[in-house]
Amino acid sequence: MVGLSGLGRTLPDGHRHDVRWSAERLARQLAIIRAEQDHAGTVPEVEALVQVVTETDDRRAVLAELVDRLPGSSVDDLAQAPFLLIGTLDEMAAQLHRQARDLGITRYVVREPATATMERVMAVLGR
Repeated sequence: MVGLSGLGRTLPDGHRHDVRWSAERLARQLAIIRAEQDHAGTVPEVEALVQVVTETDDRRAVLAELVDRLPGSSVDDLAQAPFLLIGTLDEMAAQLHRQARDLGITRYVVREPATATMERVMAVLGR
């Protein structure tokens, strides 16, 4: 298994990190995984650490708010990042399907406060 966190260097406060959520950085990480799997002859499960789970009917507004808090990021980068699940339950389920198909990410870790929302997303996935 390979785990992706999207986290960079630790910031001076010792707790927060730079985020590496751009499409370019994700593509580089996935290319390394693909190269190694070709070399090893095995296909690892790919897991992402989801940093933010927010149920909302205004996904773009929440993403725009995050851009303000994450210098150097864009709404487009955040919209595709597997480290965020933002939107309606249906939008989150569609994102998980898309990421499995397009990126090969099939496992996710969420923080405890997000488990109730994720249970509802799982119910949508099970329909």
